[in-house]
Amino acid sequence: MWKYLALPVLILTACASTPAANTADLIAPRLSVPIPNLKPHVPSAAEKAQIAAKFAAWKQDFTTRAIAKGYDANLVNSVIKGATLRPAAIKSNNNQSEFTKPVWSYVKTAASTERLAQGSRHLVSQSALFDRLETAYGVDRHVLTAIWGLESGYGSNLGSYDPIDALATFAFDGRRMSFGETQLFAILDLLRSGQVRRNQLKASWAGAMGMTQFIPATFRDYAVDFDRDGNKDLWTNKGDALGSAANYLSRSGWVTGQPVFAEIMLPNGFDYSLSDGRKLSVSQWEALGAKPIQGGGFSPNVSMIGAKLYVPAGARGPKLLTFKNFDVIKRY
Repeated sequence: MWKYLALPVLILTACASTPAANTADLIAPRLSVPIPNLKPHVPSAAEKAQIAAKFAAWKQDFTTRAIAKGYDANLVNSVIKGATLRPAAIKSNNNQSEFTKPVWSYVKTAASTERLAQGSRHLVSQSALFDRLETAYGVDRHVLTAIWGLESGYGSNLGSYDPIDALATFAFDGRRMSFGETQLFAILDLLRSGQVRRNQLKASWAGAMGMTQFIPATFRDYAVDFDRDGNKDLWTNKGDALGSAANYLSRSGWVTGQPVFAEIMLPNGFDYSLSDGRKLSVSQWEALGAKPIQGGGFSPNVSMIGAKLYVPAGARGPKLLTFKNFDVIKRY
């Protein structure tokens, strides 16, 4: 049953590190404190000119450093010279829904009935492709479908940003300077290799690209040309996009045939401090009172596999034993 719950678990995993303050409305009443009507600051013409001059200076500095690293001057200039500031990317970075919405509101949207229905249809229509991917990488098709749906709505939402603009904005802004510059160097690597074309580059506000939303460094290090046509096309080629996700999971330690998680029941009085990340074997958890949610016992072939207890909504919510593949998905 675990494979059919892959999408909700991927979402819960992403929400697991959400600061508690963001879900306070779920457990406490709102304070009746009036919120001042603050208008955003609108830069004056002089301020805009000053920002533009500073951005131009940053571009020149980055260009000089990139050339010193050995990148071709013509390539660097062609990539960086036309970069423009995108303040909207900064705004989006500060208002990510997984960090600003209560967790269950986020889950309801991300794991909508329509998204799950689309995933079921794609599992049928792309069955031959999934056969090849599972043979090549050993990663379960349901997990790949869940990633595909969550990251880009099965390719329907690839973003509208030029990743160079977004990443240059982050680098210049300063709060994500290291991330922005690292990813810009990765884009230079991608273009220098010739496996990606400049006119293909389209991304989310964060610079993530393609159906599986790879940031440039991940694209460079893990993307595959699954159909071997000489182009790593994660935007329009389902084989390349899903093959790249499978390659990433495989190289991150995916264990073929092992479950991602098992939903369990726990006895009254169970010590939930054991959900602190410690790993015990399934048989040890069973000895502590854990039982499969559907009843019965655990299969003998999983009794010695290490697992962690995960209670994303506390003792009254779902309880899961998570395995190595769960940690691999979290890395994604």
